[in-house]
Amino acid sequence: MINSIDLLNEGLNHLVYKITTAKGTFVARLHPTRPTNPTEIELQNTMAKLGFTPQIIEHNQQMAIIEYINGLHTSAHQWPQVELKQFARQLVMVHQVKPPMALPTLDLVQHLTQYRNQLVLTAIEQQQFIDVITGLERLSPRPPTLGLCHNDLNPQNIICRQGKKYLIDWEYATMGDVFFDLAGFIVEHQLEGDKADVFLRTYFEHQRVDTTGFDVAEKLKLMKATYRLICQLWHKIQRLK
Repeated sequence: MINSIDLLNEGLNHLVYKITTAKGTFVARLHPTRPTNPTEIELQNTMAKLGFTPQIIEHNQQMAIIEYINGLHTSAHQWPQVELKQFARQLVMVHQVKPPMALPTLDLVQHLTQYRNQLVLTAIEQQQFIDVITGLERLSPRPPTLGLCHNDLNPQNIICRQGKKYLIDWEYATMGDVFFDLAGFIVEHQLEGDKADVFLRTYFEHQRVDTTGFDVAEKLKLMKATYRLICQLWHKIQRLK
């Protein structure tokens, strides 16, 4: 018996409801415009076993019933340092996970080029595109620092409960350069100064990254510019639809 249904979120490809029943409270994620992605389901099940994301209880082609985590969506610039350090260590473990299925590898140059081809860019956007692509192509001869990346670490995709962080919405997860995931998190949460330093220092204390041939600060700067440009062009595409 259902006691209540409340809309929690309305995305481009899904609707998320909180459902309270006699057996407890759950999240129902519905996909009215496309079938449920089996790869996303399998990946979330893997992450749930590690305690990184809510558990999927049941799913079919149209929806997934997910464990409800009663927490808050807060920006990391509001977190105390101890929680920033905990999340940095958690992200290291996410990046080191070997997915049980084949995932595509995110090619940032190709991704940006696909966006560019759908749009008429302003002169400023065109220069931003050239600068980012040039920077990425300078990096390309060197092996990327690959890992499993969430790619959408905005505050709405992180549930905070009693100091623990749960990642949700794995729709855009791929193998990719972990610096892009780090940059996206920093940009989305407006981490600056000591907060950014604490987060990055903790991450690199626990993640062994081969930095041969590039400067960490410069690569992060480039990846932040890349992330901002991708978001900018993505939003521009959505406005055209």
